[in-house]
Amino acid sequence: MGKAKWAIVVAVLVVLAAVAAAYAAGKAKTSTREVVRGQRFELVDANGKGRGGLGFAADGSPMLRLLDNKGKPRVVLSLLADGSPGLALYAEKGEGGAMLMVPPGIGTSLSLIDEKGKLRLGLMLAPDGSPDLALSDDKGKARAGLGLLADGSPSLTLYDKKSKTRAVLAVPPDGGPHLALLDEKGKRGVLLSALAGGGSTLALLDEKGEVRAMLGVVPDASPSLVLYDKKGEERAVLSLLADGTPGLSLADAKGELIWSAP
Repeated sequence: MGKAKWAIVVAVLVVLAAVAAAYAAGKAKTSTREVVRGQRFELVDANGKGRGGLGFAADGSPMLRLLDNKGKPRVVLSLLADGSPGLALYAEKGEGGAMLMVPPGIGTSLSLIDEKGKLRLGLMLAPDGSPDLALSDDKGKARAGLGLLADGSPSLTLYDKKSKTRAVLAVPPDGGPHLALLDEKGKRGVLLSALAGGGSTLALLDEKGEVRAMLGVVPDASPSLVLYDKKGEERAVLSLLADGTPGLSLADAKGELIWSAP
């Protein structure tokens, strides 16, 4: 992905450099008395066929369009009314292509579109420097996302056909990775964690996203099973100490101990 991203960046820079060089060269050869001013300019080839134009959109935004030999727009460079610059590269059929935009307050985005006009890949760089990569299916529905937060925490998110979050893999700043598997409502599921200080936990979530059962192993290799009620209160704890001693404790709805062994 890194090579492809840099290839696109280089291509954009080449286009912009060529435009700038052409403008500079033209400016150097003319005096201020020979400057042409207007609201619309058309570029034609040797046969008089239109191949491009510089003008304004209906909202007053300046726009440069370049056409292929069939008269189809292939490159559009524009500056929107809100000040957002944009570069669009279109495929031969005019549907697929790539779009590079820098909207204010949102960051920089690169979108790759298929021949049906559906967004298939989106690359975003937020103002805080957080990159995000989104992959979509042939219907334009998000199916996978790879992100990196400003603190350096990476995460991978998988979505179902309805773009509902079903699996999340993340590594927080403390270094303890987490894996969450969720149902179609994004609530009931399983949360597997490897704790940064050692040990691991497996939590089962109910339809409200509350932990109802947790299986854990602490750094000294002592396993335990904790059962919770709907209010999140511990009601039963089954444990095995490092020396092999088993333990069982039961609590009431208020969390008060009512029985334990040994």
